[in-house]
Amino acid sequence: MRKKNYYGIVLGISIISFSQNLHSQVGIHTSNPQGIFHIDGAKDNPATGIPTTAQQINDFVVISDGSVGVGTISPDKSAKFEVKATDKGVLLPRVPLTSSKDQTTIPSPAAGLLVYNTGTAGLTYKG
Repeated sequence: MRKKNYYGIVLGISIISFSQNLHSQVGIHTSNPQGIFHIDGAKDNPATGIPTTAQQINDFVVISDGSVGVGTISPDKSAKFEVKATDKGVLLPRVPLTSSKDQTTIPSPAAGLLVYNTGTAGLTYKG
């Protein structure tokens, strides 16, 4: 009888421990992660509460639906990837395409693929 109780206690503790890990968040340079994975680049976020917009500008976060925010802890619901900045942009891959219909440099480009075309100049996308 004592052996069965021991196994029951171990099983109960294991279940509680496992269920807590399902909702875990990982924070780097923050004790207050705002997503399932959160990096506070400048180590300036508060220990409790929500970081200010100025504090978020150096943060990287992955939220529960897999969306990624850079410079924001709450990426827009319509985006999988959002970058917020007031003094920087996003640098796309620079590819020397021979034309806007070049299928040789990037074989079988996916619909929606976006590159900066350095060969014929300008932004090129596969629609």
